[in-house]
Amino acid sequence: MSNKLGSYIKQKRGDESLRKLAKRCGVSHTLIDTLEKGYDPRTQKPAKPTVDSLKKIASGLGINVIELLLLAVDEEYTEISPSNSPTLLPDNFSSEDLELLEIARKFNSLPPEKKKAIKVLIEIDKKF
Repeated sequence: MSNKLGSYIKQKRGDESLRKLAKRCGVSHTLIDTLEKGYDPRTQKPAKPTVDSLKKIASGLGINVIELLLLAVDEEYTEISPSNSPTLLPDNFSSEDLELLEIARKFNSLPPEKKKAIKVLIEIDKKF
């Protein structure tokens, strides 16, 4: 299984050290390392990013958290529940986090032209 979230974070980090990015994001360098690898090297368990940690990393990278959420929802951080609806791990989300995740899922299912239109609206909103 690929690790698009980890690869994306690593690509955005570039040549910057894990520790420097972690300090800027307000998270531990081991969290970023775990996400980039897709698993915790100490326990060999899959990485389980929280929405809060993804928000901090997105802020530190200067990107929208939706980008990271979409990658996390679509990748190995999802499990399929009995109703076949994806559920992001872990389960300690606030109602605001759950609402944001639902928006990300809906956005991800849109056709490319509608995604582009929404992105344009978001960029316009950022300028005002």
